[in-house]
Amino acid sequence: MEEIMEKKYKVDKKIKKKRILIMTMIILLLISLLFFILFTQTTLFHVKNINIKGKNELEDEKIILASGIIKGENIFKINKKTIVENLTDHPYIKTANIDMKLPDTFVINIQERKEVIVYNNNGNYIYIDNEGFVLNTLSKLKNKNIPLLETTHSIEYELNKKINFKNNNYISKILKLLNNYNKEQYSYKISKIIEQDKNTTLVLNSGINVALDGLNDIKYKLEFIEKIVKDLEDKGISVKQIKFDKGKNPIVIK
Repeated sequence: MEEIMEKKYKVDKKIKKKRILIMTMIILLLISLLFFILFTQTTLFHVKNINIKGKNELEDEKIILASGIIKGENIFKINKKTIVENLTDHPYIKTANIDMKLPDTFVINIQERKEVIVYNNNGNYIYIDNEGFVLNTLSKLKNKNIPLLETTHSIEYELNKKINFKNNNYISKILKLLNNYNKEQYSYKISKIIEQDKNTTLVLNSGINVALDGLNDIKYKLEFIEKIVKDLEDKGISVKQIKFDKGKNPIVIK
């Protein structure tokens, strides 16, 4: 009798375990089904907000368009790696990363490239950043707040590509000049850079022409220009030209 009871107990225990296992599987299946419905069949996880951080010049709409994110799209169907690749394909976006905030928000963080010079290529205006990336090409001059480069040197370029400095040594030197210039807060502004017969001239906003006589000792020359310009302003003197072609001590021509 005891053996029969023991066998019955073991059978009941196995049946109970199977029932628990089946119930667990059913519950997990129902939970999975619920999540599937929530993720794919409702608007709870559809993109409603796209926030932009780090922008300066670019408009939100252009950044969102470049990203490829579409409002109303399911947030889990969006590939963040693809979005980053889409954004960094934009000439003015240097770096990008994406944060997803459940249930319906994407945060786009970008670092923009900034125009530092525009190269006049026979009436086509080529906008270049401080690293030599070609950001834009236009038939009209749009940004008059950065120096305009006029040169007899032919510069090879391709949109959204970095200029090959080995083949374009002159533009490399000009960018080095501008990077030194932009690091400081000089009182004068460079409106134009003119290269002719291997001589480089800076045209300041005040109308003063500065003949550099080569692109060596740039930091020294930029600092010396600042001293001269401030001294002339303090004394109320107008001049036409500053020349560095007679050694390190420039000549001022009225």
